[in-house]
Amino acid sequence: MSFSFGTDGSKHEALIIPGGGSRIPNIGSEGADSSFNQTITDAKGNPWTLGNYCSIWMDPMGIYTFSTSVVPPHIQKHLKSEELEAKDVDRLFLHQANKIIVDSIAKRVGIRKDRVPDESLSRYGNLGVSSIPALICAHYAKENSEPSVTGHKTSMLCSFGAGLSWASAILSLDKTVVLPVCDYMQEQSEPRAKRIQYWHSKFSGRKTRENS
Repeated sequence: MSFSFGTDGSKHEALIIPGGGSRIPNIGSEGADSSFNQTITDAKGNPWTLGNYCSIWMDPMGIYTFSTSVVPPHIQKHLKSEELEAKDVDRLFLHQANKIIVDSIAKRVGIRKDRVPDESLSRYGNLGVSSIPALICAHYAKENSEPSVTGHKTSMLCSFGAGLSWASAILSLDKTVVLPVCDYMQEQSEPRAKRIQYWHSKFSGRKTRENS
């Protein structure tokens, strides 16, 4: 088992929550009309603000360029350090950012697509830090309700994202007990209008007061 890690803080603005941290802290005494809480609309009409619940700011092309230009050579370098080649990798489990990035990384590294699973992406989307564990479970346990004793001898895990940072691990999953993904989905039996009314009450604080 081996690990490799890298980071490039100079590109941190490509994926960031800009407001509310130590660089631009939230000052409780500032009102709604302060520059911190001012809403700015971009060219597409999307509203942005540093205050309240600040949204994640992402540069899509910057993230794509980073993922496809930095991650593949990182994987190749890690494999070389373990005296391995792309053809030796039985499975490459990548962070499930999106299918274009996953396919691009696999192609640039030179690993066959059938060895780069993506089962969880179409079902769960980008799960952030939990995307690789969910992918492993979805790939091996599939639709089974019971744990699956399976795996591959030479497996590689690689994730990348905020920082910008990236990391990988080479390990054996041979004869590993893999649990299926647990879906916790509440049945939405209430009408849409009632759900809207519920959240309006919660936003306004009336729901909290009623329950206290």
